[in-house]
Amino acid sequence: MALGFPGVKEQYLDDFADAFSASGLGVLVFDFRNFGTNEEESRQEIDPVNQIRGYRHAFTYACSLHEIDAGV
Repeated sequence: MALGFPGVKEQYLDDFADAFSASGLGVLVFDFRNFGTNEEESRQEIDPVNQIRGYRHAFTYACSLHEIDAGV
């Protein structure tokens, strides 16, 4: 899960993740590149292509976790 373009995970996204997790779903919460607590040079830069790439990386990572059944 990630928020829209300018959002960060600390903006109540964890509450939604907790609700989904309590229902038995696996949840990964992340911030897009250039947002959140990372210290990259280009801060708060909105780049839709990089944000799509971020979702793809998050899905790939989540599917690699042994707790996750990627076949579902």
